[in-house]
Amino acid sequence: GKTSQQACDVSILKSYSSLPSEEIKTTTVKIQLINLILESKYLTQELVKALLEELSTKVARVEEEEMSGNSGIAKNTGDHEAKFLSNQLTRLSQLLNLYTFISSLHTNSTENPFDEETLKKKLCCCLHISRENLNEMLDDFDEDEKLNTVEGKKVVFEKEIFSFTHFLSCWSISSGSGEKTSQVNVVPVHLKEKLSEEKEISLGRFLFGWSYNSNHLKPFGECLCDSGLNGLELFQICILYWQSKEKMNALSTLKFFQLLLILAVFYQPFFDSHYLGLVKPLWATIQEKLRCWNKPLHAYVAALICRGIETNMLFFSHKIDFKALKTEEIPNPLPVINKLFLEIEEFSQGTNIALESNEWEGCTMDITEWNLLLALLNKLKAVEKFYKSLLSHEVARTSHLVDYSVKTLKLKGKGYLSELIAKWFIESSLPIETIINIIKTEEMEREEEEESGREMETQESLLEQLQNLRVHFAESTKFDILLVNLSWELAATWKKSPNELRPLKDCIVALDYLTDAFIMHGVSSMMWETWIVRYVQIAAQLMEKVSRRPIDRLCIKEIGISEFNLETFFSLSKELLEIILQGNTGCELGQPPLLEKDDFWIGVNSSSSLADVSVTQKITSRDLTHLHYQLLSVLILIVKYDMKNVKPYSLFPERDRASFFKPLFSSWKMTSEEGREVVNSSQLAFLTRVVSAIVMSLPDSNISAQTPTPAGLRDAVDLGKSWGVSVDAIRRHYVCELYSRGLDLMAEQALIMIRDGVMIGTQMINIGGKRLHHLLKSSQRSIELTALTTPNVNRWCKNLDIESLRCPDVPVHYTLTMVNKALILITENNPDYYIGSNLARTLRMICESGILPSD
Repeated sequence: GKTSQQACDVSILKSYSSLPSEEIKTTTVKIQLINLILESKYLTQELVKALLEELSTKVARVEEEEMSGNSGIAKNTGDHEAKFLSNQLTRLSQLLNLYTFISSLHTNSTENPFDEETLKKKLCCCLHISRENLNEMLDDFDEDEKLNTVEGKKVVFEKEIFSFTHFLSCWSISSGSGEKTSQVNVVPVHLKEKLSEEKEISLGRFLFGWSYNSNHLKPFGECLCDSGLNGLELFQICILYWQSKEKMNALSTLKFFQLLLILAVFYQPFFDSHYLGLVKPLWATIQEKLRCWNKPLHAYVAALICRGIETNMLFFSHKIDFKALKTEEIPNPLPVINKLFLEIEEFSQGTNIALESNEWEGCTMDITEWNLLLALLNKLKAVEKFYKSLLSHEVARTSHLVDYSVKTLKLKGKGYLSELIAKWFIESSLPIETIINIIKTEEMEREEEEESGREMETQESLLEQLQNLRVHFAESTKFDILLVNLSWELAATWKKSPNELRPLKDCIVALDYLTDAFIMHGVSSMMWETWIVRYVQIAAQLMEKVSRRPIDRLCIKEIGISEFNLETFFSLSKELLEIILQGNTGCELGQPPLLEKDDFWIGVNSSSSLADVSVTQKITSRDLTHLHYQLLSVLILIVKYDMKNVKPYSLFPERDRASFFKPLFSSWKMTSEEGREVVNSSQLAFLTRVVSAIVMSLPDSNISAQTPTPAGLRDAVDLGKSWGVSVDAIRRHYVCELYSRGLDLMAEQALIMIRDGVMIGTQMINIGGKRLHHLLKSSQRSIELTALTTPNVNRWCKNLDIESLRCPDVPVHYTLTMVNKALILITENNPDYYIGSNLARTLRMICESGILPSD
């Protein structure tokens, strides 16, 4: 508390006062004692003031004793140490006075804002900008405040008052030369080296964060003159404090301009004549800092103000002799500052309109450099607005991907901005369809989706901000350029957690929307070679080893993907190969695109963008890509239908196996038909097993004829086509399996696709005989049913194996319909026609007899 702190101060002061003069007789001991006291965490203004008063008398008395009793060499030593001690005490006194004055500004200062029109006129004259440009800047302030307000729904603690102990800890009190500054008996004071940025911001908030009052500018300047602080260091701290501000407005901009103007005049080398035709060191230092800022709007305003300072000094150079500051023996900047403020005030009250700084670009190198930097920062303002627009609608997580400074964008090249935008979209958690709809250009047709009012507002806001961004970065924000980066970043996100397949799904969706075949082919082939092929290879080798779908524990350990996600992963990998094949076809028919770069990167040599690298990729081998497509089809069918005792590699010729997982651009031709004959039987056996598994996975009820064909059957047929296996054999087996399951309606639907009618007709008659055999064997009225059956049909059907029927209990009229269709497919001279017609007659008599209940 206050009482305890005062007690500590009094205790320290009494301890020092009670020391006899003999114990602090040497100057070195005095210096050490002061340093020890300054290290106290209980140091206060009152204590330092009391110490200064006590030391002033004691030091004077001891110095007289030393000077009278020492030899010549001792005198010189004493003079040096005494001078050092005197400078140390002077610095301490200067800082004490400065802290006291600044503290009074924080406690007593109240804003005296101008009316809106006067304020705008002052800003136009100070910054030398048009009213249109000023209004645009003020609109940016309002929009930035709105976005920050929505973004900043978080607890903000009140900033602590910068204590006197912390204030002193920022300065080098016990070091430095004794050179005089612009004021007599003022010792230079410098910042300590390697201060943390947070501490520099806190110091800047204390020195410059007081409420604006124009009446305090003159005494503030006088106090700075008496403090001995370095103008360049203060300028940099003021710039850093501006960067940390969350809210900007017209009044704070005017205050910032006036403060920097004072500090610029304080920095004496600013007016050296040999800097003409070159960029002043102060401006070069500040420009380098502004290029590193991740706050383009803050940097833009700071650059505008610095350019305004340079322009004002040039504008009023015929009335104010700035170079006189370098010719005076002990220059005093205060008259120059007062004169400059007076001239600007008179000019702002006149009827003349200040010339825009663009009209001065040929006068000095400084203004030219500021104009170039302002042009770059003006472009980056659109980037900042787009990023904050994502945050403002609470569709983004806390992100560290906000490094879009001038220096970073220049260094990383033209592809970096597109990469950043893609990462921000991924961080936003917006659905991939919404993102694609947003990045479509005005010429492209957008899909209409049913969305809530808030979602529509979000999408419209992002559309507006992206259109504004495209004005400044037309090439970097093209549809294909953004989409290729989005797909790549989604794949990179999936790689971090392979078992989470949502990013990979979105990646495939994004790739499918690409319009340029070369970019599509290049980026998809790079994804395959960089990430996907490794996981497919491990999974295929594991399944070859265990001859079935691996158990979950083994999948997680070896592949990193769960057993239950394997099918989805294989399907997505297969879709990626389809995109590669699609892009391959487009590359053969077209010419590679010419990718330009935006004006922002003109003259910059940097790494190529992702789109550039994609366009230059080698064309893949269609045959080799198709081989991997076949392998993935096999893996999908094995996993999907949980097939056992199947080795994927055994379904391919030996020459094909040796080419698995080679780079897709390798030269390779598919095995000839003669070489395939060795594995054709195993391939057909595998596909028939797949068809059986497909039918077994169907529901037990007799589905209507309008039911679509299972997707697995289409995959099996496509795989059979690519292998050169008889597709008709696969479809016949499918129809027979359906009849065996009792799914007659679906079988009738699939029957029209069969080409070999005689073969399927014979198989259908056999199935009809098996059903009749089961009926005669299992029915309670089998004697009556046998009496209706002709002897030859009875003998024939009893020789058939009814165990192969998966569902023998099928209504008789369904079986009669099946046999009638079979008789249509085979000719009368066929040996099976006779037994088929007798079977149909028997089934008809059973139906008409009424022995069995009607279904």
